[in-house]
Amino acid sequence: VLSSSIQVFLHIKKSLKRCSLLTRGQTLLDLARSFQSVLGAYAAKLVSRLEKAGRDVDTKEERFLRVLIINTAEYCYETVGGLGQSIAKMLDSELSDKIDMYQAEDDFSGVITTGIGSLVAGLGASVGAVTDKMSKTNWSAVELVGDVSLYVMELSAVVEAIPTEIGENLSSVHFRLFMDKLIPLVVDNLTGKIQKILPGCSTPALQQLLLDAQAIRSVLLGAGGNVGVVSKGLSGVERVIKGAMLGENGAGAGAGGGGPGGSGGNMGASGVAGGVGKKASAMASHLKFDKTKFDSKKLLDGMKSVKGKWNEKAKGYLNRHKG
Repeated sequence: VLSSSIQVFLHIKKSLKRCSLLTRGQTLLDLARSFQSVLGAYAAKLVSRLEKAGRDVDTKEERFLRVLIINTAEYCYETVGGLGQSIAKMLDSELSDKIDMYQAEDDFSGVITTGIGSLVAGLGASVGAVTDKMSKTNWSAVELVGDVSLYVMELSAVVEAIPTEIGENLSSVHFRLFMDKLIPLVVDNLTGKIQKILPGCSTPALQQLLLDAQAIRSVLLGAGGNVGVVSKGLSGVERVIKGAMLGENGAGAGAGGGGPGGSGGNMGASGVAGGVGKKASAMASHLKFDKTKFDSKKLLDGMKSVKGKWNEKAKGYLNRHKG
């Protein structure tokens, strides 16, 4: 925590103790109330520092400072309650119920909320920069499914710092809150960008995007995301991609004709989506992340372990159904 917060409470406690040696009446109550204003001003100062760099700024230094301020606010929140109880005991009995620290608790709770929001916004801005590059890729030119796409590697580089820089320094409650806010932001951003590029995607590109979605699921879980939140979000992304695959292969089936059972030149739409989904799941299962040693290189190494078999099957599929 910031050392200034410790100094503030030490000063308050010493001043109150000295005053209580002289009087336990109205003067002590007035002093206690004046310190309530001091704590409110300190909370406002913490918020001001959070907003100084801008919510969309995401650097290692800013992440560290945001975590530090969140922890400071948490310390202040927990200390304020005990301080109020101590003051009530110092006051004359008829005045002990005249003091409460609820407003100060609310102020520091607000700092925590703002700090977590700043962390989420900063990481969200970095994720947005990655998906912007993804949306500028020429997906119509993709002819073969390969390793995970470059944007997945860049995304993993963004989030790989989360376990060490944030997870190890925030309380478990606040880290979970942070991740539960970050994951939907990442998913919404990714879904929006994918929906924009789908009309121009080739069939292999759709398969690649589905594989990428599985890899991103593992990336987010490796960073400490809640299994339920991650699964729900990425399942939505996969549904969007599979929906496009259904349309792509449905059109191909109608035009190709002549396949077994009248299915046309392409395999059945559900078979394409389901088959690619299973292969993507198998590839993602090779990713084993240690949250304390998570890095983007593991992602690529894991994917390369099954690249050969995946490419052979993808080539076979394209050769069989290119007509």
